[in-house]
Amino acid sequence: MDEVAEQIKDMGRKCLHIKCDVTQTDQLQNAVKATIDEFGKVDILVNDARMGDFDSVIDTTDEL
Repeated sequence: MDEVAEQIKDMGRKCLHIKCDVTQTDQLQNAVKATIDEFGKVDILVNDARMGDFDSVIDTTDEL
């Protein structure tokens, strides 16, 4: 992922690559904070992770 982030930056675009464990709420909160610190807001979020439950993201809880 670092290589892809560098390629994006080499094209003159902004990119922030954050690795975190999506089962850990504190890591997710830190990822959001880092994004807002870098860009001021979140425009697009790509969650490329699966936790094994396929409920709606609205209905997902920390306990899953």
